[in-house]
Amino acid sequence: MTVDERSPLITASHDHTTSESNLNSRSRDTSPSLKSHRRARRARPVTPIPKFQIAVLLFLSLAEPVTNTVIYPFVNQLIEETGITKGDYGKVGYYAGLIESLFFVAEALMVLHWGRLSDKIGRKPVLTIGVMGLATSMLSFGLSKTFWALVVSRSLAGALCGNVGVIKCSMAEMCDDTNLADVVAFLPIVWPVGSTIGPLIGGALSHPFERFPRVFGSNQFWEEYPYFLPCATAAGVALSSATLGFFALRETLPSKAKPATKPASRSPSPKSYTDSPSSPVSPISPTSPLSPSSSTQTLSDDLTSSIPSPELAPSPPPLRSLLTPRLTLSIINYGLLALIEIAFMTLYPLFLSTPPSLGGLGFSSAQIGSCLAGMGLVNGLFQFLLFGKIQRRWGSVRVYRVGLGSFLGLILLCPVMNEVVRANGGEMGVLGWSLLGAQLAGCILVSMTWGCIFILIMSSAPSSSALGATNGLAQTTASIARAIGPESATSLFAISVEKDLLGGRLVYVVLLVLVGLGLVASLGLKEEGAAAAVEGEEEDHNEEA
Repeated sequence: MTVDERSPLITASHDHTTSESNLNSRSRDTSPSLKSHRRARRARPVTPIPKFQIAVLLFLSLAEPVTNTVIYPFVNQLIEETGITKGDYGKVGYYAGLIESLFFVAEALMVLHWGRLSDKIGRKPVLTIGVMGLATSMLSFGLSKTFWALVVSRSLAGALCGNVGVIKCSMAEMCDDTNLADVVAFLPIVWPVGSTIGPLIGGALSHPFERFPRVFGSNQFWEEYPYFLPCATAAGVALSSATLGFFALRETLPSKAKPATKPASRSPSPKSYTDSPSSPVSPISPTSPLSPSSSTQTLSDDLTSSIPSPELAPSPPPLRSLLTPRLTLSIINYGLLALIEIAFMTLYPLFLSTPPSLGGLGFSSAQIGSCLAGMGLVNGLFQFLLFGKIQRRWGSVRVYRVGLGSFLGLILLCPVMNEVVRANGGEMGVLGWSLLGAQLAGCILVSMTWGCIFILIMSSAPSSSALGATNGLAQTTASIARAIGPESATSLFAISVEKDLLGGRLVYVVLLVLVGLGLVASLGLKEEGAAAAVEGEEEDHNEEA
C-alpha cells in the first residue's frame, strides 16, 4: 500500500467514476466532472451529528480540565506546608510553577505513545485507561505530604493522560466532512467549563476538618489530609466519565469496531476507511447505528458498500512515514499556535492585575475573574452557534489565518490600554473600557483557530491507520509549547518592566514576532476536504454569473 500525502483523511466526497488524476487535482481544476461534483456537494445535506456519542466524548474530555485546575486554589499553601521552601514564601511560586509544568512535560513524553497504542488496540481502551489514570493520580495527590510525592503524582497525571489526541481521533471517525466543523465547535467549550468547576471544588472542599466540623470534625483523617476531599471529588468526576465511557462509548477504530449486521437491502451503507488513493478516506464510524444514511443519489454514490474486516485492516504505519511535508507543516503551525496562545493567556491576567505604573491595568481579582469568565462564555456560545457555518463558508485555512492575525490586535492593545489608563490618572474611562471590550471581542476570532488547525491536522494524516499517531505527534508538540510558554512569558514580562526594556514593552514585541512567524508558517497550509471546495465553488459561482 502506498501512502500518498496528497490523499487527505478528511475529504470532500467524490463520485466513484472520477479518475485518480481528477481526485488529486485541486479546487482550481475547472474540468466538467469536478464542477459537477462541486454542485452536487453544495446540494448535499449536512450529516446528522451522533449527539449521544459526542456527548460521551465531551464528558470524557471534561475530566482533564477538572483534575488539572482543582489544585489551583490550594497548591501554594500545600507546597508551603510540605516544608520544601523552608519558610521562604518567595520560593512558593517557583515550586508551584514546577508542579504545573510537570503535567505538560510528562504529557509531551507520553501522548504520542498513547496515540499510537490507540491505533493498535482501539480508542475506547486508551480513553478508559487515561481517565482512570487521572483519577488515580488525583487520589495520590490528595494523600501526598511531601513535595516529591506531589511531583510523582502530577507527573503520573500527565503521563497517563493521552486523551486529548485520542478523543479528537474518535470525533473525526464519528463524523464526515459535512459535520466535523460543527462537532469541533464543542471542544473549546469543554476547557472553560472544566476550569470553572475545578477551582470551585478545590476552593470549597479544602480543609473540610475546619470548614465543616459537624460533618468531618470527628475524623482525624481529614485533619491529616486536608486536601484529599477536593482531590477525591475531582477523581470522582474522572471515574464517572470513565464508567460512562466504558459502558456507552462505541469503538470507532475501524479494525476494532464490531462488524455491522448484514443489511436487508442494498441501501447505502456508512462510509468506511480505505487507504486507496482512488477512494478518498472519510472518517465516520463504520459500525455506529447513529451514522446516518441517505436515499439521495448524490450521497448514495458517495458511500462505499463494504466495511473492512479486522483481519484486513491496515497496521499502523512507521512513525517516519507520518512526517510528510504537509503534516509536518500543520504540526508546526499547531505548535506555534499553542505557544502563542499559552504565552498570551498566561500573560493576560498578569497584565490586568499589574499596577498601571508598572505596565498593567490594576484590576482586582474580581474584575479579572469577570473579564475571563465573560470572555469564555461569549467564545463558547460563538463557537457553538457559528463556527461550523463560518468554517464551511470560508475554509479552515482562511479562518485560521484571520484568527491568528487577530493576536496582533490583542497584543498591541495591551500597551495601548496601559497608556490610556496612565494618561487618565489610573482610571479606565470610556476609552479604556471600549478598548478592553474590543480586545475581549477579538478573542472570539482567535478561538476559531483551534477548530481550524484540528481539521487541517486530521486532513493531513496520510492514512486512516495513522489517526492516533498523527494526533499524538500534534499533542506532543503542543504540550512542549505549553510547558515552556507560561514561565517564559511571565519572566519576560517581569524582566521587561524591571529593566525597562523598550519601555517595559519587550514582551509584547517578542509575542508579535511569534505571531509573525506563525502567519508566515500558515502560508504553506492547504485546504483539504470540505474546505478545499470553497475556492472552487466561488469560481463556479463567478462563471455562472
